[in-house]
Amino acid sequence: MFSRVCSRAVLAFVMLAPVRSTADVRLVETTRDQAGSKTIEGVRTTSIKGARMRLDAVRNNEPTTTIYDVPAGATIALEAKKKRATWRDVDRRNAKLEGEYPRASVTVAVTPTGATKTLVGALCREYALSVRVPMTKDGRLALTMTGSAWMASDVPGTEDYDVFAAAAIERQIVFGLASDNKILLAVTRAQTELYRALGGLHGIPYVVETATNVDGKGFLASVVRKAVSGTQTTEVTSVSIAPLADDLFVVPAGWKSEKK
Repeated sequence: MFSRVCSRAVLAFVMLAPVRSTADVRLVETTRDQAGSKTIEGVRTTSIKGARMRLDAVRNNEPTTTIYDVPAGATIALEAKKKRATWRDVDRRNAKLEGEYPRASVTVAVTPTGATKTLVGALCREYALSVRVPMTKDGRLALTMTGSAWMASDVPGTEDYDVFAAAAIERQIVFGLASDNKILLAVTRAQTELYRALGGLHGIPYVVETATNVDGKGFLASVVRKAVSGTQTTEVTSVSIAPLADDLFVVPAGWKSEKK
């Protein structure tokens, strides 16, 4: 589905490390999602403080905000127009995803290419990416995600970024659309495993470029392919390590909260 860019969380996962409450970092990124002749560009801001992350995205002039609260074991979608916060339990979401597409069945590869380049003043190393999510029991139909990531490991904010990522992977946070649609859940599994695989690389992904497709033949494969095929790009334009206000990571006072 074409709306998946805003829910990709740009994360790198590392070995578990102690979470420091003073760990603050903010990334501003451009996003680009293309399916056929249609292209949607946007801007996303990722704010991290300790074990909490907030994603603010704008696409087609439509803003969305999601808070990933690792200590609370919840993701929170904020709707400013309705002053409403929708809470989703991490354990239930992970169980749903595991029931449809077990992590053990997914194939992931992250391979250094040896290429380097400088992006926003940072030296970045390229890694080739490949994810395959079987969508049928016999594995003949599978969602694929291929591409590359340019990683910066020696820049301010890397340690703080890694701290949140470590806490998120330990808590088994799922990154992707909130939908329970079976096709979109396969995309969510691919996105989640892709960023988990970046964990051993240590650093911030300055650029992630992926192409989503379907491996398979027949009518079902063509239907799924039409729904998910396309390319996705996120690119960091600035990194800040200035302290972030605590109230960015909580539901504003007076808002209505509901659970799903």
